[in-house]
Amino acid sequence: MIENYSLFYKRNNQFDVLVVKFIIDKKATGYFRNGDLGIVYSNDEIIGYNFFNINKIVKIRAKNMIHYPSEVLIDVLNTILGKKYPRLAYKEDSGFIITVAHNIVKQDEINCIYELTVGPNETLNVTMKHNAVKKDMYFVLAKENTMLPSGKTVKTFHPCTGFDLGVSDDKVNVFELDDMYTIGSDFFRMEEE
Repeated sequence: MIENYSLFYKRNNQFDVLVVKFIIDKKATGYFRNGDLGIVYSNDEIIGYNFFNINKIVKIRAKNMIHYPSEVLIDVLNTILGKKYPRLAYKEDSGFIITVAHNIVKQDEINCIYELTVGPNETLNVTMKHNAVKKDMYFVLAKENTMLPSGKTVKTFHPCTGFDLGVSDDKVNVFELDDMYTIGSDFFRMEEE
């Protein structure tokens, strides 16, 4: 069962493909296509899938990254995979959580360690650049090993810019939220509710 993966959907006049990228640091070295299913390999290890003409089977409204795929979509993909290929686990969350910054715990010339609230009675210390966030600022934190819409995987907890979330072109500033969000909730799951 594949636990750590991301989905990307692209459809235009030329193609209709749902890409599944496993979140591992390996380069593709091979590819096998059987009908509408493509298997991406790194040497002998499977590192991703391509589902072609998926819109004939299930309607997908999302464009680009699907942050929080439904269980129905995962069931359809697993049916296509059958028993021959590793199946996809249901996603418990998107990997993007609402957090709020509190105190600076430690700082040096380049970075600060901020104390963040990431859930009810749950705090976390995260290293960020100086002035990346302000005290009591709400923002989105990508968890370790979360894939961003750009396809980049973050290795440690990562404060998200608008570009990281796919909501703006700003690659520099942490994307600030207002305080109506619930701390610890999933940013993309809230969007669907």
